[in-house]
Amino acid sequence: MNPVEKLLHEGLSSDPSDWSVRLELAQKLAERNASEEFDQLLQEAPVAPGDETQAHQVVELANQCQVWEGVKHVLTLFSAAQPDSAWAQFTCAQTLLHTGDSSTAAVHYQKAKELDSTLTDPDLEAILPAEEDAAPTPVEAVEPEPVVPAARPLRPPSEEETSTEEEPKPAAPVRVLPDSGPVAVAPVEPEAAIDHSAEGPHGLTGEHIEHVDTEEGDRAFIVGDGEMVHAHDREPDAKQKVSAIAVAVLVHVVLIVLLGLVGLAMPRPKPPQITANAVANLDENVLEQEEIKKVKRAPVQTAAAQMQVTTVTGASQVTMPEITTNLTTFDPIGAGENFGTSMSFDMGEDGGMVSFFGAKSVSKKVVFVVDYSASMGGAKDKLMRKELTKSIEALPNGVQYQLILFSGPAWFAGQETSKAKKFEDGNIAHIVKDGRDEFVWYEGWDKDHRHNGNKRSALYHYSEGDDIDDLPTAEYITATRTKIRKTLDHVKETPLSFGTDWRWPLMMAIAMEPDTIFFMTDGAFGTGKGVSKKDMIDDLLALNRRGSKAKINTICMMVLNARTELEQLADSTRGEFTLVLEDGTVVRGKELDKFGKK
Repeated sequence: MNPVEKLLHEGLSSDPSDWSVRLELAQKLAERNASEEFDQLLQEAPVAPGDETQAHQVVELANQCQVWEGVKHVLTLFSAAQPDSAWAQFTCAQTLLHTGDSSTAAVHYQKAKELDSTLTDPDLEAILPAEEDAAPTPVEAVEPEPVVPAARPLRPPSEEETSTEEEPKPAAPVRVLPDSGPVAVAPVEPEAAIDHSAEGPHGLTGEHIEHVDTEEGDRAFIVGDGEMVHAHDREPDAKQKVSAIAVAVLVHVVLIVLLGLVGLAMPRPKPPQITANAVANLDENVLEQEEIKKVKRAPVQTAAAQMQVTTVTGASQVTMPEITTNLTTFDPIGAGENFGTSMSFDMGEDGGMVSFFGAKSVSKKVVFVVDYSASMGGAKDKLMRKELTKSIEALPNGVQYQLILFSGPAWFAGQETSKAKKFEDGNIAHIVKDGRDEFVWYEGWDKDHRHNGNKRSALYHYSEGDDIDDLPTAEYITATRTKIRKTLDHVKETPLSFGTDWRWPLMMAIAMEPDTIFFMTDGAFGTGKGVSKKDMIDDLLALNRRGSKAKINTICMMVLNARTELEQLADSTRGEFTLVLEDGTVVRGKELDKFGKK
């Protein structure tokens, strides 16, 4: 597990429901084909993705890793969280069928078909239950024939009823329902049904009750068992009920029509790779659009019209020269302010055009090695950050890049550096932090020449060893607008620090095997006892020949003390040496010899 994955794991442990972090970590695992870790990561998800775009990305990465248990868990959560999403139900059904759970897959597939009848899958159709095994289809209600309810004798009146002065009225005979048509019966919700064990207002028990008119004008109830009871002091409300039912039906019809129109207007999401295309990458800010141009046919000219035009072709005796020289003018950069307009193109087969302080190179992989030592303060610091920002901002989409900063220690952009710290034994070191990882850089040429209280040294060495395989490493960054903005924040915010040692940043860059290295510094540095600068440069060139064979473009900021070493690095690797003056002027090629004499 690399440092980036460790950092993502820590972020996910603090907030397991953050799907943006989980997807970023899932993509890293998929890139290095860690299928088991990827599947476990999805199975540990406590909640569903936030939207269909994230769910699409999960399915796409699962297809890449060819593992299904984790994506089955995620899609099950997502289909439960989004019950009205036809795509969610459909994709969940396909995944469940693929993992052997055909019965649950059939349920999700039927739900998806109800939401969107255009979604079909032959494999899922095959597991649907046969028609005779399916639930019976509701049959349209048929108007009932007029019936005569069987009359049943009422129970004997109670003592309270017989004690009144008036003689009790005889029970009204049950009126035969008219033959003109069926009685309209209002539907009753199950929870509104009368309990069989409860007595009615007159001590009768029964089921669903309907209203009819008796011959005496009273309204009565017909209970499920055929019993009749009188309902006194109630106004007739049949017309109001009919009106309410009609309004309710009309409102439901209007709502159904409106929902249907909204559904037709909304674009249907495309299924993922399981059955259809995956969602387009939303990481970029610019979306390509097809442009349709109308081509008009040129009018046919008559012979007379054609004869009126006379064309004369002449060749000049002066041949325009082809400008292919490597010499650079002595004019200020971009008229004294910059290196001209920065243009960004998508990377081609051979890479994309990358430039820094006027030096250009076509590369697929590029590493910027930039001096952030304290001697770079003032005008040099402002010019360096400005031009480095322009160069990274203009990187073509898809180019792999990395930024290594150095003073005495060396570190990758985004890592944090501490001020020089003095230990109890007298040694001084810089601490570089990357999340929980720490990298210790001791002051002194090597472990035998550490700082021990004597005069300080601008040279540093790494605590874990001096070989190229011992040094800290990092992965390339793919140039996208989002990632470039993060890198530019590091360029702007990283402070300068003490020391100047070329060895480590160049070795870390060579270890990444890039096509091009842009190396910028403001001067020379010393070496240990018995080691010459030439020997140090020869060792770096030997490492480059054995590894990346990268072209090294060197840029010297305002000071020519290190011209010999920087030119040797550039000339030996097909690179180019550039001098940047205080006013922003760049000098290279033969112009350097003229300027050197001045």
